[in-house]
Amino acid sequence: SFAGTVVAKPIFNGNFPTGQIRELWQICSVTYQYKQPQLPEPIRWMICDCYTDTIRQDLSPEKVKELEYEEAKELSLKLIDECNIKLGKKQDITT
Repeated sequence: SFAGTVVAKPIFNGNFPTGQIRELWQICSVTYQYKQPQLPEPIRWMICDCYTDTIRQDLSPEKVKELEYEEAKELSLKLIDECNIKLGKKQDITT
């Protein structure tokens, strides 16, 4: 009965501990809440989901912990580019 079933390749390999993912998401959410309190909660959630997913796709848990200031700034710009614009939000949380 499973003949012809396509199994999608997982996007994430499970290398991020749940606590670290939760922490990354929470930092995003709190930052948005503080810098853009007018942003509707569901939009903030979608943006932070995208931020967290993008980080998990592109970096290892170890790399996230050891990001230098300039690398973190570059990552922020990439996340803003990929996630905010994808969701129709061009605001920069770093301003």
